Amino acid sequence: MNLNSSAASTASIEIDQAQNIVRCGGSWKLSAISNLEVQLEQLPWPENTSVQFDIAGVTDMDTAGAWLLQRTMRQLQSKGRTVTLHGQRQEHEAILNVIKPVDFLDNSSTSKLNL
Repeated sequence: MNLNSSAASTASIEIDQAQNIVRCGGSWKLSAISNLEVQLEQLPWPENTSVQFDIAGVTDMDTAGAWLLQRTMRQLQSKGRTVTLHGQRQEHEAILNVIKPVDFLDNSSTSKLNL
């Protein structure tokens, strides 16, 4: 599913059901987060216990994008799925490592995906 709104025209997320790969692309920045979150909530998540996130197509990522990705991965893990991350560039790895331990933001007021 590609996003078409002007705020997130370069952000995308799609699922390859056959291979259980979630492909992320474009600019995962604050301006795209609300649209990406809506898309994440509507995606048909794979039923398998293993899901791979491929972020090789992500051109830009700020802390908001890293947080959304980490939150989504943690939610899948909490449902018993094994989640792996592939394709991250060095600068994305640095942001993801900073955001990874920030669990205090996940509380009952945050949106939960139907995984």
